[in-house]
Amino acid sequence: EALKTSRDVLTLESNNVKALFRTGKLLSDKGEYKEAMEVLKKALKLEPTTKAIHAELSKLVQRQSGGNDTQQFKAKPAELLGEN
Repeated sequence: EALKTSRDVLTLESNNVKALFRTGKLLSDKGEYKEAMEVLKKALKLEPTTKAIHAELSKLVQRQSGGNDTQQFKAKPAELLGEN
């Protein structure tokens, strides 16, 4: 399973951004939004300019709120990190 593999990588390298991103995406796809948000926030702190992380966080916020208008949920990094 992809999620297990990503978590295994994180056990060895807790700051592996690619593994954090994949783990967050997989958790989000499974509906485990709270854990996905925590993992993706960690990835964003490590690489704040990576557009894929921003996009996945925006999708996650949309899923959590039950919305379907992607433009409505353009989350800002500072807001996601609690720095607003």
